[in-house]
Amino acid sequence: TIIEGRNSRKRRRDDEEKDDGEEYMSLSSYGGKGENGVDEDDAPSLQPPWHKPRKPGASPLTVLHNEILRFCDLISPTQAEEDSRAEVVSDIRALVKKVWPEAELFVYGSTLTGLCLPSSDLDFAVLGVDEPGLKPLHTLADKLRQSGLVNFLEVIDSAKVPIIKVIHSQGQIAADISFNLPDGIHTGWMIRDYCEDFPLLRPLLLLLKYFLSQRELNETYPSGGVGSFLLQIMVVSFLQHRRRSDLARGVASNYNLGAALLDFFDLYGRKFSYPTVGISVRGDGSYFQKHDRRWSYPGKPHLIAVENPINDSIDIGRNAFNVVAVRRAWEHAYLVLVAALCGPMEAFPSILSNVIRVDQVLIQREMPEEPRFTIKLPPPPQPRDRIGTFLKGTTAGGDDLPNSDKRGEQKPPAQHKKRRY
Repeated sequence: TIIEGRNSRKRRRDDEEKDDGEEYMSLSSYGGKGENGVDEDDAPSLQPPWHKPRKPGASPLTVLHNEILRFCDLISPTQAEEDSRAEVVSDIRALVKKVWPEAELFVYGSTLTGLCLPSSDLDFAVLGVDEPGLKPLHTLADKLRQSGLVNFLEVIDSAKVPIIKVIHSQGQIAADISFNLPDGIHTGWMIRDYCEDFPLLRPLLLLLKYFLSQRELNETYPSGGVGSFLLQIMVVSFLQHRRRSDLARGVASNYNLGAALLDFFDLYGRKFSYPTVGISVRGDGSYFQKHDRRWSYPGKPHLIAVENPINDSIDIGRNAFNVVAVRRAWEHAYLVLVAALCGPMEAFPSILSNVIRVDQVLIQREMPEEPRFTIKLPPPPQPRDRIGTFLKGTTAGGDDLPNSDKRGEQKPPAQHKKRRY
C-alpha cells in the first residue's frame, strides 16, 4: 500500500506560494541573463559554491528550489568540458569509420539524456558491423592500441554485454564501447521524451545521481545500488503519480523542486512498500502487486520491482540488492531536510548542503557568472531517425521501433510533443 501524506503536502504547497522574500526562479526562464545570476562575492567562504544568502521572509521551499537550480549550474558541463567530450566522440567515430566504412558510432547514456555529471563516462554503441561474435571487439581494440588515441584500454569479453573500456589520452575521459546493441539508444531517447514531458525530471535526476554517487550507492555492480536507468524510472514513476494526484484533486501541478525532492525522499524513503508493490511507467504509470508478476524473490522481500518499459518481462530492480541502504539514505535525507526547512535561518543558511556534501569535485568547480543549466535539453549527439538505418533484423529489447515513444507508439521526431511551463 502506498500512503499519501496529502494534508502535509498541501501545507507545503501553500507555503511555496507565500514568498515575501527570495525571488522564485522559474523553471521555464532559468538559464537566461539577469537577476537569476549568482554573485559569488555574496556567499561566505565556508558555504557551498551554490550558496546565496537567504533573504528574511523567504519561503524555505523556494530557497531549496533555487539552491537546486544553482547546484545544477555548478555541475553542468562547461564549454571546455563539452569540447573535450566532443573531441573523444570525433576521434573514436573517425577510427570506427576507417575500420568499417558502413558502420556508425552512436552516443547514448548520459550524453544522450542530458544527465552528465562531472564524472560521467561516454557510452558508445557501434552498429552496422557484420562480423561474428567477439571479433569486432578485438579488432577495434587492436586499432585503438595502434592509434595512440587512448592511454588505457581493457577488453571485457566475458561479460553479459562485452565492451571495450578506454581512457582518451588527451582529455582523460573514460568511455565504454559495445557492438550491435541498440537498446541503450532506445532507452536514451525514451528518457529524453520523459524530460520534455516532466520539467522537474532532469534537475531532480542530476541531484539524485550526485546524492547516490557521494554515498557509493549509484552502481548496481558491484555495490548493489540504484543505477542510472533504475533511478530514472523511479523518478518518472514518482512524477507520474504526483501529476495524477494533482489532477484528481483539481489543483495545478506545482514545479517547486524543493517540494518535489522532499516528496521523493518521503515516498521512497518512508512510504513505499518495497516487499509488495512494483512499478510500471508504461502509459501514464501504475503500480502492481509483485506476486502477480512472480517478482517476489525467496529470501529477498526488500528488493524493488521495476518493470523495464522497453521489455516488460525484465525487472530492472532485481539486481539492486543493496536498495535497503538506498532507502535508508533517502529516509535520512527526508528527516534532515524537514529539520532544515523548519529550523531557524541562522542555523541552516544552506538547506541543500544538508544532503549534498561539499566534496573536492564541487570545490574545484567554479560557479558560473551566468546560469548555464537550462530545462531545455541539450542537442542530441546524433539525429533520432539515424538509428533506423541500422536496425533491420534487430529487436532492441523487444521494441524494434526506432522512433517509438515511451508508450510504444510510433512518433516521428517532427511530431515531438512540446509543452510550455
